[in-house]
Amino acid sequence: MPPTSALRPSGTLSRRIDARQLDALLARGNALEVTGDLAAARLVFERAAEAGNGRAAFMLAETYDPIVLEKLGELGLASDVKAALIWYGKAKELGSEEARQRLRRLAHRSD
Repeated sequence: MPPTSALRPSGTLSRRIDARQLDALLARGNALEVTGDLAAARLVFERAAEAGNGRAAFMLAETYDPIVLEKLGELGLASDVKAALIWYGKAKELGSEEARQRLRRLAHRSD
């Protein structure tokens, strides 16, 4: 089960950080993802997403998306369609067109 915060991104994202810190968080999250540490990547992406970064919200959603996890061959980390939908929704609110497509793709899928 994902952390409670993964299921309830706040409507007002108040944990603001500067652009340099956001870039560092995204780079760190990407590095963790590449090494296969998706659990740690989730934490890093969540921090950046809570600061209002749409790309981070999208990347966080991908770590819960069963279709993405299957493509990655990830067997050890549980998918969570509900969490993926929530974070893709937040990414969409923050301007991600790609998140709109992912939301449609997952709309009828359930774990």
